[in-house]
Amino acid sequence: MKPPQKLPVSVCIVAGNEAHRIRRALDSVQDWTSEIILAIDDKVTDGTDKIAETCGAKIVSQPWRVFAGNLNLTQLAAVIQHSVLHFCGNTGALHLAVMSNTPTVAWFWPDPSARQWMPVGEKYRVIVGENEPGTQFLGRIATDDLIAAAQAILKSA
Repeated sequence: MKPPQKLPVSVCIVAGNEAHRIRRALDSVQDWTSEIILAIDDKVTDGTDKIAETCGAKIVSQPWRVFAGNLNLTQLAAVIQHSVLHFCGNTGALHLAVMSNTPTVAWFWPDPSARQWMPVGEKYRVIVGENEPGTQFLGRIATDDLIAAAQAILKSA
């Protein structure tokens, strides 16, 4: 059987100490993406980078730089506008993606009032998670659902 063709897409993951789940995340994209980049800082101490290397990811480490919050609004909008596909939660970045007509997979809290902010159209897929009991985290969003949403958008493009 012929191996699946890899898309000319780079996946960049910004991660912290994620050794307990990084392999699953990388496995979910390595069959269809041509490049995986893992961006970390010097606070990663649990072997996340070593696991990613064994999966073929390119490691970018800039210990002096915190990735979150480094772009101003104009820079962030430019990055999103030039993306083939954008993944995000219900944040300002989602609205920038919609404004720039960038295909997007978004996830939302299960809040009926959020429906007004969910993007609609062929270029967008929305996944609604569930509240994790006893935590303040959004949960029950399967990696497979995110991948299926991304593949649906990319196939329709």
